[in-house]
Amino acid sequence: MIKVAGFVCLPFLLMYAQAGGDAPVLEVASTPTVESHENALGETVAAQAIAQDVRNISSKCVLGFVLKVELFNASGKSMGRHARLVFRGKKLGCLESGQTVHMPHSFTLPLDSAGNPATYITSVDFVAFTDGTKWGPAALPQASELLGMVEASGLAK
Repeated sequence: MIKVAGFVCLPFLLMYAQAGGDAPVLEVASTPTVESHENALGETVAAQAIAQDVRNISSKCVLGFVLKVELFNASGKSMGRHARLVFRGKKLGCLESGQTVHMPHSFTLPLDSAGNPATYITSVDFVAFTDGTKWGPAALPQASELLGMVEASGLAK
C-alpha cells in the first residue's frame, strides 16, 4: 500500500476470470486514481477511485460481462459490493480476442468510519460470448440483466 497526499493507493491489481480450470477468459486491471468533484457546499473534493481496463484473453468474441467489486474497510470487514455491467451491443460490436476496453467511468471508493478509502477485490461474475456460450457463476442480478440484453439483441448464435 502506498499513501499519496492523504490517499491510500493500492498497487496495480490484475485478476483473471477462468472458465472451470480452462484458460482465462478476461483479464481485469484496476488502477488507483484520484477524482475531483464538487460537494454540496461548492468545494472541490478529491476522492480515491479505481479505473479499470478489461482485456479479452480468450479465443472467443465477448458480447458483455459483469464485474463484481467487493469493498472492505481497514480491518477487512465488508462494506458491500458494486456491480459493473458492460454490454457491447450492435453499436460497439463484440470485444475481440486480444482487445482491451477501458471502463468508461472510474469507480469512487467509499470511506470507512475512520475516513480511509475502502480496499477492494474485483472478480468477474458473468461473461456472454457471441457463439452463445456463457461463463461464470452469474450470482449477481446484473448477470440476468445482461443475459436478457444479449437474448433481446439477437447477437448471440
